[in-house]
Amino acid sequence: MKWLSPITGLHGGILSLGYGTASGCFFARRFASSVSYYPPTSRSAHPIPKLPIIDSMVACASKLQLPSLEKTAFIGVQHILETTATLFKGLIDIGVKPENMFFAGKPYSTSHTVAEAIGDLGINLIPTIIPKIIGQYQASCYEGLDKMWQLFIYKLKSQDVERIIILDDGGRALETMPTFLRYDYAVAAIEQTRGGLYSSALTELPFPLIEVASSAVKRMVEPPLITEAILRRVHPIITALGVKKKTNNFRCSGKRYYRVSHC
Repeated sequence: MKWLSPITGLHGGILSLGYGTASGCFFARRFASSVSYYPPTSRSAHPIPKLPIIDSMVACASKLQLPSLEKTAFIGVQHILETTATLFKGLIDIGVKPENMFFAGKPYSTSHTVAEAIGDLGINLIPTIIPKIIGQYQASCYEGLDKMWQLFIYKLKSQDVERIIILDDGGRALETMPTFLRYDYAVAAIEQTRGGLYSSALTELPFPLIEVASSAVKRMVEPPLITEAILRRVHPIITALGVKKKTNNFRCSGKRYYRVSHC
């Protein structure tokens, strides 16, 4: 079970080993000793990794003097893993108030130590609800989302929020969004996965939706980078295990790697 979260977060986490994306997993923590980290928060000893792309975006935002984000709320579903914490810290660094950030995780990809570090940042993170019996994954997700939206609506009474940005991973945050919020606030949403676009609730949204999954960067730039990063990490492991089975080889940066299927 210890390896379940790294495997399910592989699509983003492996890329962060060499290239520093904003989504990912603590697979990087196990294999990337060269990753630098922010100092741990006062309560949590779990460090938040520094990612070059986030640092660059924060620096760029500072130079551009973007409009204030103090009255903008960020809410949604994310994998509660190391590099997600980096993303959240980056949002805070460009002016988003942590008390205006509301997120729920997923049972299969939540690191409890990372969740603690995110809580230390002052972000409203809903405790992940673990299914008690097999087959209750969907129900547990929706239960967590209901709690997230209820908390958000409750705190709206005392917080000065004019805009809402939804960061969704799977479409469930958009599905469960209370109707009045769609029309009473300026809203924009980002859906990170292709699966999240299949929900019928997303076909008639009254606000802009940024679709990441079909973008050119996601489809053409990211896959070879992920492949190369995986092979770089897997090859030393295969070598250490003494695997010598002959197969068609991949070549990556002038080096020879075994197919991942032979690990």
